[in-house]
Amino acid sequence: MSSIPTKTQQLEQAFSAFWGMRNPRERLLLVVAVIFLMLTLLYVLNVQPALKERMRLQKKIPVLQQEATQLQALSTEAIALAATVTTTIPLTQKEIEETLHRRGLIAQDISVHQELVKIQFPAVSFPALLNWLNDMQKRRQLLVTDANISAQNNLGTVNATLNLRQQKNE
Repeated sequence: MSSIPTKTQQLEQAFSAFWGMRNPRERLLLVVAVIFLMLTLLYVLNVQPALKERMRLQKKIPVLQQEATQLQALSTEAIALAATVTTTIPLTQKEIEETLHRRGLIAQDISVHQELVKIQFPAVSFPALLNWLNDMQKRRQLLVTDANISAQNNLGTVNATLNLRQQKNE
């Protein structure tokens, strides 16, 4: 540990002797040279790489702006196309019969004409009928346009005649 301070002291003494042998003009030239070397080192290690990177990025900006414009145009086009696509698939009598069967509902008569549907139910469970209507409204955009419902003697059982219309997405 004692060798470190002595080496430092030796270096200080050697530098003091070197500096002392120089006249004021040489000292000034040495100070200017050291400052010049430090500024050159600072420029080479810090400023120059930053300037090169800045120039590289400035060259990339127009390309990136063009790509962003293209993406925006494609996005607008995709939104426009999505708005024009109709996702409503016409209902069929078979599909309605299958959905009723899955819910345990039995219809007396089903008639389908384009987006209009007429169904007659004798003695059907009212909660099951409401659940089926709710499901068809969510999945197939089927809305009740007219309903004739009459209660039966059994609790929760009704006779129903429903006129339904399938909404079209526009």
